[in-house]
Amino acid sequence: MSESADDAVQRFRRIYIGDSLIQQLSLNFQEMRCTLLLSSAILLKDEVSPSIFDPKARYMPAVLTFDGLQSVTCPEGTFYLNATVVEFDAVADATSDLINFRLVMTGGFDNDSFMRSLLFKAKDFSLGPINPDG
Repeated sequence: MSESADDAVQRFRRIYIGDSLIQQLSLNFQEMRCTLLLSSAILLKDEVSPSIFDPKARYMPAVLTFDGLQSVTCPEGTFYLNATVVEFDAVADATSDLINFRLVMTGGFDNDSFMRSLLFKAKDFSLGPINPDG
């Protein structure tokens, strides 16, 4: 695990995207980037037990970008367009400088499609508002 990967994992732990809706997913093969347009996201304060009710910043809507993207997978097989994020985490890969970002979404139409996850293997991420200039 590299120091930059560990730093990215620590930064990812300071965001909250639970209950956010994925509105759009965009892959840029040339730039090795995946961009998610989210209904909202919270940047937590850098403290021991940060609260989602007293965030450092709140973005509505938000852009979550994975840079240095190597792959996107759905471990359950078929990915249904489940939009509500219910779980999310990041784990540094033990053998490379990549991070495994995992988002678990709910939705679907039956028991077999209700929960689905996407795994993004990438070098870094960023989170911010749609239009940071205004």
